[in-house]
Amino acid sequence: MQGYLPIKKKTGTVIGRSGITFATGFDLGQNSASDIKKFNFPKELEEKLLPFVGAQREDAKKLLPLAERTFISFEEANLIDFKVKGLHLRSAIKRWDAHRSENTPAFRDLTSGQQIVLFSRTFHQGRRMPDLLIAQKFYRAALDNNWVEAEKHLRNYNVPEGWYKDRVNKEADVLKRERLLK
Repeated sequence: MQGYLPIKKKTGTVIGRSGITFATGFDLGQNSASDIKKFNFPKELEEKLLPFVGAQREDAKKLLPLAERTFISFEEANLIDFKVKGLHLRSAIKRWDAHRSENTPAFRDLTSGQQIVLFSRTFHQGRRMPDLLIAQKFYRAALDNNWVEAEKHLRNYNVPEGWYKDRVNKEADVLKRERLLK
């Protein structure tokens, strides 16, 4: 597998603040060298990733030729996914359990759909997702155990039309489907 950069096909512009990405969505543009070192990847893998850290948008675009020549193995991709997603999951759980309302279940007691949506938002928006203005209404409703309202806020998420809006709407669909199946 090689590195890639999420780019709009029609315009050739980089999507959002994206950087060079490896495995299933590990955007190095959102990370620093110290972040990479904290993952304690094998030295060879770390050396492959470090040239791309912090580079976003046009800076990342300049690195695309190097990224396309940088290959990681299936095993390295799995290791990246395991460590990066594990970090985001632990962050989502810790934040949830520390801030949930009194009558709201702990993360481990949420439905699988609720856990999936919280993890997905944390993974796609970063570990500071609950602090982001765009996410606050959704997250507050969820913390208050008001999943109907949380779903509504996801459907009204202020993101551009297209693939990202579709992703957020699919997350809202997960919450709705679970509610209707009760």
